[in-house]
Amino acid sequence: MITTTTWHRLEPRARGTDPAAGLRAAVHDPLWLLGRQWQVGELLGEDAASPVAVRVETVEHALSRWRPASGEPAPYDPRAVPLEVLVEREPVTRPTLRQRLDAWTRLVELLNASGLGDRAAGLAAAHPLPSPRVETDPTEGRLRLLAGDAAGDGLAVAEALVVDPAGLPADLVQSFLAWARAQTPGHEGDCWVTDRLEYRFAVGGNTDAGEVVLTAPEYLGGRLDWYDLDVDTNPLNTLSSPAEAGRSTIAHLLPTRVTFPGMPAERFWEFEDAAVDLGAVSAAAEDLGRLVTVEFATVFGNDWWSVPVPAHFGSLVGVRSLVVRNTFGENVLVEPTEVAARSTAPWRMFRLTDATLAAGSGPAPALLLLAPVVVGALEGDPVEDLLLLRDEMANLAWAVERVVEGADGRPRDRSIEYGSRLTAAPMPDLPSPADLVYVLQTMVPEHWIPLVPVRLPTDPASVVLQRGSLLTQDGTARAITAQGVLLAPEVSPWYFHEEEVPRAGLRVQRLPSVARWLDGTPHAWLSRRVYPGRGEGSSGLRFDIAVDGRK
Repeated sequence: MITTTTWHRLEPRARGTDPAAGLRAAVHDPLWLLGRQWQVGELLGEDAASPVAVRVETVEHALSRWRPASGEPAPYDPRAVPLEVLVEREPVTRPTLRQRLDAWTRLVELLNASGLGDRAAGLAAAHPLPSPRVETDPTEGRLRLLAGDAAGDGLAVAEALVVDPAGLPADLVQSFLAWARAQTPGHEGDCWVTDRLEYRFAVGGNTDAGEVVLTAPEYLGGRLDWYDLDVDTNPLNTLSSPAEAGRSTIAHLLPTRVTFPGMPAERFWEFEDAAVDLGAVSAAAEDLGRLVTVEFATVFGNDWWSVPVPAHFGSLVGVRSLVVRNTFGENVLVEPTEVAARSTAPWRMFRLTDATLAAGSGPAPALLLLAPVVVGALEGDPVEDLLLLRDEMANLAWAVERVVEGADGRPRDRSIEYGSRLTAAPMPDLPSPADLVYVLQTMVPEHWIPLVPVRLPTDPASVVLQRGSLLTQDGTARAITAQGVLLAPEVSPWYFHEEEVPRAGLRVQRLPSVARWLDGTPHAWLSRRVYPGRGEGSSGLRFDIAVDGRK
């Protein structure tokens, strides 16, 4: 007889009711455990202590000067305006039709309030609205129809009133000009470098060791922080910052242990968070950053302490002295790591970099920049979206204007407009008796602007991508030009360096942003952002081909 035994469930059975034996965590072979601890070196005493108090003396040097990419050094007050606003806002460009009509509406309101409404017709005749900048902009016609024939150019009237008040009351003229200046704030310079598609600027202040100039060699917009700037030691790039005494502060603080998700628990019966499994991290031999992170978390994570040191925005902060009092009652002076290590390649963190040397090297001052930037700005939909891509089949690069700013200041989707025109007026299908039909050039969408590689006139060894144009194939042979601000259709020749467009392409946007500063003052500006592209593309452009004429 064969008997088969099966179990549906296996579970332990407690033979006693006292949990003390299990909570005691007794070791049945303590000598073996002590021997293993001796083998791995756990019995070696380090005489280490824990910090209980910290005395830190810091010094702050306020930023006082700044310089845009195209401009001269100017005074800068970090408490008045964020650095992002100075850097990212655009210079005064050609006003849109909506801005001109808004100014005209404001002028008419002031004239009517002063009993001078009959002067509007004469001002409109003297300063009419300009001709449409883009004939194919559908918002242009709607705005002109809404404004009517009696509307004039309000901004042109404002420029004329600066020279000649035209007999209008002084208070009316001053009120209107103040309103117009508020709509188009002045700008000391332009930080956008067109041929490199990036922002460049410099900011600096005077310290105990002299003036420190920080330059941003390649800022792509967005979040501006200390690591975007490097120390510029070139004496030709000084900003002439005024000499000011640094603000010294002494603080007595209590240190706290540095914690992070997945940190090993200190209590014996405490369970770690299962969301972070440091033991499951896989890294190859070249993943040095990941290996260092895992080693810090598993070996040295509980050896780090932090103290909050107060400091002001818009200043260069340095530590003059750091004294730690430990549990043994000793006061230990902590020196900078590069001084204590006495190494030729010191390890550094949160230190400024010399612009002429590699990261983490060079005689950069022991200072940390607290950039005067906003914590978070409200951003709207991009008013312009430009996609730069390479087309290997056509041996060209293309600037695809997906979205441009319309006459009403709102985004216009050029791809949708182009598709709508093709649907409304399709190409005529003319049959041909020939078997093969010669085609000089295939059709490319109108919002695809060619970028032709040419040699830079000032440096024949450099290749740049110059903005070109195609001709329409509707019989008018009209040049298809760019309509956005990024490609600057009014500037000729317009180009940027060929190496700035990788095979992955680039995406450049203009975003409206608004934020409040320390005193609650609102700041609105247009920011440019540079993102990675979507890879290579194909425009379908071909020349001198023969197609089947029977189709």
